[in-house]
Amino acid sequence: MGRHPGYPFDPRSTAYVRSGDFWAIPTRRGGWYCCGQVLGFPAFGDRRSIIVGLLDWCEPDLPIADSIVGAGVLDYGDTHVKTVRETGGTLLGHSTPPVVRGLDNPDLGAWGYKVIEGLAHLHFGRHFPEEPHPAVERPMGISG
Repeated sequence: MGRHPGYPFDPRSTAYVRSGDFWAIPTRRGGWYCCGQVLGFPAFGDRRSIIVGLLDWCEPDLPIADSIVGAGVLDYGDTHVKTVRETGGTLLGHSTPPVVRGLDNPDLGAWGYKVIEGLAHLHFGRHFPEEPHPAVERPMGISG
């Protein structure tokens, strides 16, 4: 394996992807961003699979390592590395991932490329008001 490409980078494989790498998931309205994070790698299955989590984080600026510290995981699943490209484009940085139980479960749910984006929209995006655009305050989200 060669040298890590540095951040940001568009992962085409899992060669340089590490647990803790994160990316921005733009909300469909509101002009804000949610955050996905690589939580680990499945013990069995495809070499291009990663376990990702949707963080309880939504801000008007792109996530940075310091801003996501302490954010909990709302949901997680096993998905293809292409998910990053399909929902945000590039891995922006690295931060210690939260501890999540059940990552080693061989029956961990498999997610399609856009599942995390749909969850982000359900949890945050649909709660933004139509005006003003972009929104000036974070919405409460489903769990309030």
